Amino acid sequence: GAATDEWGDAANWDTDALPVVGDDVIIPDLAGIPTIKISQALVPVVSVNSITSAERIEIGSLTNVTLAAPSTFSHGLDFAGPSTFTANIVDIYGASVWVTPDTNVAQFINHGTIDLATAASGSSFGSIQNFGTFNFLAFGPNPNIFDTAITNEFGATFHLEGRLSGTGSVVNRGLISSSDGKIDTSLDNTGIIRSTDTLYISGAITQYVGNSLLAGTWIADSGAIIFPVAGVPITTIGPAAFVSTAYSLFSKVNSVATVDGTLHVNSGGFFTPAGDLINRGRIEVGSAGVLSL
Repeated sequence: GAATDEWGDAANWDTDALPVVGDDVIIPDLAGIPTIKISQALVPVVSVNSITSAERIEIGSLTNVTLAAPSTFSHGLDFAGPSTFTANIVDIYGASVWVTPDTNVAQFINHGTIDLATAASGSSFGSIQNFGTFNFLAFGPNPNIFDTAITNEFGATFHLEGRLSGTGSVVNRGLISSSDGKIDTSLDNTGIIRSTDTLYISGAITQYVGNSLLAGTWIADSGAIIFPVAGVPITTIGPAAFVSTAYSLFSKVNSVATVDGTLHVNSGGFFTPAGDLINRGRIEVGSAGVLSL
């Protein structure tokens, strides 16, 4: 091969020619730790059947990549800037960095760590199934993921600093940690949601039925969780729900009258319900915390 890491260098391929439509591209574990670059200067358009890569792939700015069949990236898939990526099912392992990509993908399956930085114009990913760590990082004002179905699996972490919007959805079975995040889509939380700043939720919440919060773990420890403004007050914490709050930072919870699950007052904080409180579950008060009845 050539002494470069460029996809667009024909001498790097066993056929001495670039892959074309219909090819199944296999990149083995090469000497050293190369990152294979698909750069706009050499190859602005790539269209193949599939890619199976044991090395990290970087898709450069202003490139257009199309994969017709399921593909696997074992050591990461980077988007170095605005680019167009069309694919079927994409499995990703290792560490990846995504910068404002434009994708049309049936399903991304993440087993590693993805750091996403996207602008206010936003990015859409079709479907993301996260088994690893997905960090949606603030990148300028109002970063946005839109029209994306996100499933955060048990044991996985989704860190949210931007906005989830449009026709998408969020199913959380793992941990969503938020620092100034916004969820405008529907939300189904049977895992843990933890806010360290302010998390705004305006979409429908599966566990928020009438005056009850039925399930899920909701932690407003050093931040606030703001439920839909139009929602009714929460008067019952259901048997499968865990609510941790202080300083009235969990909207709708101050009206709680019945605890069938767990109500936790954070260490050093205080909580004052609006009226009498019936406990049929568990109430915890952290160190130096105050529950005022």
